[in-house]
Amino acid sequence: KLSSRLKEETNDLEVKSQKYHTYRVEVEKLESRAGELSATQTKLKKIESELVSLNKERDQLQSDSINLAKKKDILAKAVTPEWGTIHSLSLSIIIELDRVNEFIAVSEKNQDTKCKDSLRSIQESLTHILADNDVEILNPQEGSSITELDKDQIEILSGPKKGRKPIIIKSISKPGYICKNGGKGKLTVLRKAEIITVES
Repeated sequence: KLSSRLKEETNDLEVKSQKYHTYRVEVEKLESRAGELSATQTKLKKIESELVSLNKERDQLQSDSINLAKKKDILAKAVTPEWGTIHSLSLSIIIELDRVNEFIAVSEKNQDTKCKDSLRSIQESLTHILADNDVEILNPQEGSSITELDKDQIEILSGPKKGRKPIIIKSISKPGYICKNGGKGKLTVLRKAEIITVES
């Protein structure tokens, strides 16, 4: 009986040993797969990072290409190359002036007088630079009607563009800018005034 019992226990141990061995093999396989997956995930993260970087480079190249095309267009339309350079510089200043105007609006909303006064000083400086380069601000009067002459100098963002009744300027979203080119040739509209209109 004892030998029979020992035999059974031995058999059980062998079965358990085989199961344990099988289990260890499976665990090792899983560990190996986990390692492979981890390596794959690392590679994927690297690829994703490279893709993000490439997309940023592509966007920057597209932006640079658009800006270059705009500059070429500005230079081509200018009365002289010198005035073309002034137009290009003025447009850059206008962009900065827009930002300053936005900050001024925020400062007024927050009732930050000190910040607003500082921004006003920057605004005046930028405006003086434009004036020194023969650039004037196009600021149509609210409530006035649009004439044929105005149409080349304004962009209607919202509201009627034409009709039987006169079209009235309700409000101005952004001022326009015009360069007189030192009296040489036709005036250059650097940016149209952006307005909202209503029918009278």
